Amino acid sequence: MSKHAKVLFQLLVGRTDAYAVQQPDGSYLAIRKPLTAGLLEEHVAGRRTIGTYLVTSDGKARCGVYDFDERTDIVRQCLLWLKRWFQHWEIELGIESSGSRGYHGWIITKEFVPAFKLIRLLKLALHQLQEEVGVSIWVEVFPKQAMAQDLGNLIKLPWGIHRKSGKRTTFLDEDFKPLLDWGVESIESLPIIDEARIDEILAEYPEEEEAPAPTSKPTDRKVALPCFARMLEGVKEGFRHIASFRLAVMLYRQGMDQQLAKATLLKWDMERNQPPLGERQISYNLRDAYSGKYKLGCPDMEAAGYCSEDCPVYRKRNGERDRRVEAPPPDTVGLRRIVKLGTDPPKYEVEVDGNVLRLKHEQLFNLREFQKLYHQKFDIIPNVGMKQRDWFEYVNRLQSQMEKHEAPPDAADRSRYIDLIWQWLETTTPAQSEADVEAGRPVQKNDRFYFKAGAAQEYLKARHRLNIERSELWALIRQFGGMEKPQVVRVGNKTFRLWSLPMRVEVSEEGDAPLPENEEDIDEELKF
Repeated sequence: MSKHAKVLFQLLVGRTDAYAVQQPDGSYLAIRKPLTAGLLEEHVAGRRTIGTYLVTSDGKARCGVYDFDERTDIVRQCLLWLKRWFQHWEIELGIESSGSRGYHGWIITKEFVPAFKLIRLLKLALHQLQEEVGVSIWVEVFPKQAMAQDLGNLIKLPWGIHRKSGKRTTFLDEDFKPLLDWGVESIESLPIIDEARIDEILAEYPEEEEAPAPTSKPTDRKVALPCFARMLEGVKEGFRHIASFRLAVMLYRQGMDQQLAKATLLKWDMERNQPPLGERQISYNLRDAYSGKYKLGCPDMEAAGYCSEDCPVYRKRNGERDRRVEAPPPDTVGLRRIVKLGTDPPKYEVEVDGNVLRLKHEQLFNLREFQKLYHQKFDIIPNVGMKQRDWFEYVNRLQSQMEKHEAPPDAADRSRYIDLIWQWLETTTPAQSEADVEAGRPVQKNDRFYFKAGAAQEYLKARHRLNIERSELWALIRQFGGMEKPQVVRVGNKTFRLWSLPMRVEVSEEGDAPLPENEEDIDEELKF
């Protein structure tokens, strides 16, 4: 067995009596057969991609995973903060590229420990991140359930190929660069984290309140909605199934452990329903509700006559205006004024608590992008106090009073693109051979530069993180003196299709660019 497959089998695999295989669309197919060393070898070789079910049938796990769905600066900062927090407790957080668009953060205990304690540890670290840094970010914690219903949650094993993106996963260093040999030695050398160590950490952060004993009336605010309060008093025959399911969804949404939710609903069923629905049906409803796919289900409540006009959800669904969008609370960021700049494409200057932030159109209307850019410039993660829909309304209303400022011709992004291309052409050593042209170096001849379009795009992307479609690049080059069509040139035994630009000249104050009428074809065969 290879080192990678051995480490997977000995340290990361959860259940060994079942596994999952990733499909080309990124979904997984459950296989209820033993997970073998041969399958792990195929996973490492890239022939198939295996997912492991983290929680064993007796409620234990040896891996906990943070799943971040984005690759942003804020996500990377959060991962590094979590890594430092765990290092304080002599635990290493392994950062892995997920193979798609995000990162995984692995806590590997090496020994099986109660899953509920591992979940508490990961959530505790997230809570400390939110308390000390003031950042709230979307991240999933695996496993999600301390006791697996059926097979439970799965996570893709490291070092495989993501079937949808085609990218192999690897562990990363603190600069988010791939570790040598995919990071297998860093995982192999991790210290053992036993249950006593986790208990020691959790004891340092006692919960503010003891978990309440199961009752027929949980106290979360969602439970206090009129429809749920009425259902908790008991329901008539014919509606017991819907009621138990909707109550289970509510308990899931308030974060109650599934076993505690089961005890709560069984007690409710026995004491309040005549005749009771029964444990079997309650268990089925709990399993579905805890899949996380369902909302509160207002139409069901309304159809059964449990809906009330006193319910805040009812009022919002039936047209009452949400007053939060009228003005942000005093402790939130205040967006006061928008100025539209007549650049190409247009940009917006927004006044935020006395500071000025310049944004693109999509950044202005996307709340998450706004928060990201605000943090990058002012080192503060803004508390906006709105959801995306409310933010859209708020910005849209400010636009009705928006000022518009004209911009000079050279303020457009297209001017920057062409300047950078000229900079590349002027500072790159001209091609001296067929190999140079093939490698992407420009050709200099007859007061013009000739170059491969892909090389120009790659330069803009690699050096300046700028992406431009080839059709847009062609239109831009034509505007600044490029040829009507690419020039087909033979160099040695190979033929190349080259674009061209005239050498840069001084431009008049009116901004006149060289015109393409004076273009001169390069020789059909180029010799060095």
